[in-house]
Amino acid sequence: MKNKFLTILKTNLINTYKLKAITKKKLILILILASYIAVSLFMMLNEFFANVYQMFDKVNLSNYYLTIVFSITMLFSFFFTIFSSKNALFENRDNDLLFSLPIKKKTILLSRISSILIYNFILGLFIIAPGLYVYIIYIALTPKIVIIITLLTLFSSIIPTILASLFGYLIALITSKSKKKNIIELISYTVFIAIYMIVIYKGDLVLKLFIDNPDLLTKVLKYMFFPVYLINLSITSSNPLYIISYIALNIIVIYLFITLLNKKYYKIIVNLKNQKTSSNFKLNKTKITSPKKALIKKEINRYFSSAIYVFNTAFGVIILLIASIASIFYTKEKLISLIGTNIDASSFMLVFYLLLFVIGFSVTTNSSISIERNNFWILKMLPIHPKEVFRAKKSVNLLLLIPAITISLIIFRLSNYITYTEMIYLLILSIVASFLVANFGLICNLLFPKLDAQNDTVIVKQSMSSLLGIITPLIALIIYLIIIDSLKLNQNSILILTIIIISILLISTQIILNTWGVKKYRKLS
Repeated sequence: MKNKFLTILKTNLINTYKLKAITKKKLILILILASYIAVSLFMMLNEFFANVYQMFDKVNLSNYYLTIVFSITMLFSFFFTIFSSKNALFENRDNDLLFSLPIKKKTILLSRISSILIYNFILGLFIIAPGLYVYIIYIALTPKIVIIITLLTLFSSIIPTILASLFGYLIALITSKSKKKNIIELISYTVFIAIYMIVIYKGDLVLKLFIDNPDLLTKVLKYMFFPVYLINLSITSSNPLYIISYIALNIIVIYLFITLLNKKYYKIIVNLKNQKTSSNFKLNKTKITSPKKALIKKEINRYFSSAIYVFNTAFGVIILLIASIASIFYTKEKLISLIGTNIDASSFMLVFYLLLFVIGFSVTTNSSISIERNNFWILKMLPIHPKEVFRAKKSVNLLLLIPAITISLIIFRLSNYITYTEMIYLLILSIVASFLVANFGLICNLLFPKLDAQNDTVIVKQSMSSLLGIITPLIALIIYLIIIDSLKLNQNSILILTIIIISILLISTQIILNTWGVKKYRKLS
């Protein structure tokens, strides 16, 4: 079992991250991107954790600091896994091959959970590193603390991964018995996000309550978040049984989950592949539509057929709509605190920043070619010019952004955050920027296609094109905002300059798509 497990795990990691296909140029690009992300997160979280430590130290709760660091890491791992666990566990491309081989289902299941654990462990390091750096600055390390921190770091991703996987299991179990698989999955994720937003919104109140009542914090951890309670005792107590108990608890949790899931694992996979149709079938007249409309309809259907695709690209749009509605009831200062930033800007600049960041994060085209996977050859065989395919794929991105932005701008105007003139300028800016990110996303996906991905999660969350399509605009946006802030331009000049720059970039990317993009598309297979 051990050799088979390691072989499957190794193969899965190689295929997921294309380790054998990484050239020196790609490796350099990956290292540059990884360094940028690591440095940016480190600087941002270093300041955050320094504030957390100082706040806890003022009320004599500094002994809870490391517990908070590991709790945030666990929450981070849970949030990043909950939307992908279903696909990663149940909807892999190699299911038919693996289950036809003389391999135990438990071995296959364990290898897939291990892949998620490795991914979450690496993500968790981005949170733990700045938290530990702050701890080292304020408190001297001892050999005992070093050993405990090392063990906690190694095991910190297990319980959140299992909890997220359990959520994915429940979603898979429910959807496998239903005709409306995607609708149920979308509703489930929507409910989760709503609960998550409520918890975040009430976070300050909860934190203040615990600071004022330290004994309450201990009781809540002990009876409601027992793993976190064990983490705290492992750090603050000299008794090694607490860290041993925490490690044992993680092992027991993962064992119980695999034992539970193993009984229905194959059955759920089979049911998820089945397509239930209505017995009340009627043959109606077939509507004839133009190839362009049919292609756009096909792209929209494909987009909404993948819950992970929708939530990975529509989250920013949801935040924008929520923020615009909140502007009716809250002042600019309160809205800024709700969004979770500390910028000092006018109402107009707040909306301006928010729009640019939402547009930059809401890119569907950086996965739109890879998401075709096995069906890409069908698309290529159609008598349609690649430019028409590009337009159809960009239309999904535009339909996601432009209506939501328009509604949000109208609401911001009604709440007196912006004037009518500013609303028109911002709408023009948003439309041009939406076209630009759609073009850039397509270029990224043509540059780094992933047509042999195991599932949608790998394409949407773990592919190079997906990463480039989000990180590159974000880097450019941050640099641009720093430059215009240093130039001290008025808002009219900022708007005009931004529209001009984005328009130039839009024309450039369109030329690239119409020339290099068409040739690259035709070479893909």
